[in-house]
Amino acid sequence: MKYVFSFTVMKRKSSNGLVEVVKKSRNNLKQHASDIKDDQNGTISDSSDQGETTTDNSLSKSDDVVRNDDPMMLKFFRTALSVSETENFNRADKKEFVDFSESDESTENQNYVLKRLQSMYLLLYEQMGSTELSIFDVCRSYKDFVLPSLSSRNYEFAHRSIALHILNHVLKTRTLVLRHNKELQMYDQQGTEYQPDDYRDQCITRPSCLILTPFRNSAYNIVKIIMSLFEDSKKHKITKKKRFEEDFGPKGFEPISEYRPQDYLDMMNGNIDDDFKIGLSISPKQIRMYSHFYRADVIVASPLGLFQIVGDARDKKREHDFLSGIQVVCLDQADVFLMQNWSHVNTIFESLNVKPSAAHEVNFARVHEWCLDEQMRYFRQTIITSRFKAPEFNSIVNKFCHNFSGLVELRTPTITEGELNRVVNQLVHVFRRFPVASCAEQDTARFEFFTNQILKELRDLPKCKIVLFISDYFDFVKIRNYLRRNKYNFVPISEYDTYQKARDKMKKFRRGEIKFLLITERFHFFNRLFIKGIERLFFYQLPRYAHFYSELCNMIGIGNEKDSVELSCSAIFCKYDCLRLLPIVNEENCRKILNTENLTHMFITGEK
Repeated sequence: MKYVFSFTVMKRKSSNGLVEVVKKSRNNLKQHASDIKDDQNGTISDSSDQGETTTDNSLSKSDDVVRNDDPMMLKFFRTALSVSETENFNRADKKEFVDFSESDESTENQNYVLKRLQSMYLLLYEQMGSTELSIFDVCRSYKDFVLPSLSSRNYEFAHRSIALHILNHVLKTRTLVLRHNKELQMYDQQGTEYQPDDYRDQCITRPSCLILTPFRNSAYNIVKIIMSLFEDSKKHKITKKKRFEEDFGPKGFEPISEYRPQDYLDMMNGNIDDDFKIGLSISPKQIRMYSHFYRADVIVASPLGLFQIVGDARDKKREHDFLSGIQVVCLDQADVFLMQNWSHVNTIFESLNVKPSAAHEVNFARVHEWCLDEQMRYFRQTIITSRFKAPEFNSIVNKFCHNFSGLVELRTPTITEGELNRVVNQLVHVFRRFPVASCAEQDTARFEFFTNQILKELRDLPKCKIVLFISDYFDFVKIRNYLRRNKYNFVPISEYDTYQKARDKMKKFRRGEIKFLLITERFHFFNRLFIKGIERLFFYQLPRYAHFYSELCNMIGIGNEKDSVELSCSAIFCKYDCLRLLPIVNEENCRKILNTENLTHMFITGEK
């Protein structure tokens, strides 16, 4: 798929707290005060260097797609089907990488790039392509940035741009602090008076950047990029590299079998442990690995690893003060967090930029005024990368992203060919929509529709081997218990089953000893095993990863002894599944399905 880097820029609505902090701030925030007044008048503008202006029409198009006045649709599914005609972000093709950094630390432009990092980046990667430059140009503007639908190749570019941005931010911050330390020491020795407000250059705690990533292999890749950009000569040292290689490196892990899909090989190759955390202390001449969090500048962790320290509100010994001064947060591969435990991500965001319980040896004369006024969240940049769009990501943006600089969201091209086009088997695909009153009631409505109508039809099918695909684990437990109570012939397979145990259950299913085989999306995500003997496939809820649909459909009929059995695939959905339905049936069909009064829709693939 070709990615057109077209962006939509949205300014935040001002609140009383934000107006107060703008009034209290000094000269560097006077320009933003006028921007906030523009917001109150209803204008939406881009505050980038070139002064370009775009308009976001996506918020007003949700009612055209789904004829419903439910505010949940407008809040969490605003980017479901609207791909507006915005101006192409092609400034990367008009200038070189070295041109957008005007010089050095003395420049008035606060978004400059250190010449040292520029030269090292060009030495390592020869040039910065249009994709990398587009991503980095938005990152360095310190706006919130959402990048959905990234491919594995674009993830490599995104990691480079984000690592460069974070290292550039930390080095500029630490260089300024060290320079101010020397000046203040000189003033004390000479007895010279100075203006204290001119030396406010810190937050209450030192960590300024947080990178949340799902596995050790992805953390290894990001930290290696930071290390390669930093270590440009012998005078720049990095400590404990050997220990880092042992803990995060790919050595000692068996390679994955090549018959697995390429996206699985890219994601799961190497160390895929999801419990880790590491602090990096960065100075202009040295990086100290495994630093204590209160002495670190960058924290790289998994949601599980950081949650064990942060805890939730019920934990008496929770520790989250080191997150009070975070200025840049990156959710790397946020889609994988949905396959782990998304509640950990919510808990971590609730702990960001919260008033610390102790001073932690801070000099309050050096702390920014907006930190003392507890307005840190308005100055925090959030970067979210993912392989697909999800309501959970929109929820993070709506609840926790209050950056006064604005929000930039990557708009992907119109989906003209869905996953149905990748199904090679000759199948009949049936999509049945069930009514639901609100988003909060969809789980109950889905379960009742399945047990009262669908399950009875499947039970009456004679000698048919059926796979039930269930996306959410809680729905999996609910259906498993229901089938047990009603004595159905089935076996469940979840992500908690061992490899050998799962293979034994699949063999029983293939031989026809079992009629229903229950699998979860997490099981398929972490294993990607080929299931033989499928005659009918049923999706209790459409998968988050759209390509899982075509993968499972292409397994139907393989390994069956009888060729006369009618093969089919069915799924149930509601209007709140539009983000999952769109990449499967394409955008045009998705609009028709959601806007029509018909509840049943049929597609045929693999016609001869």
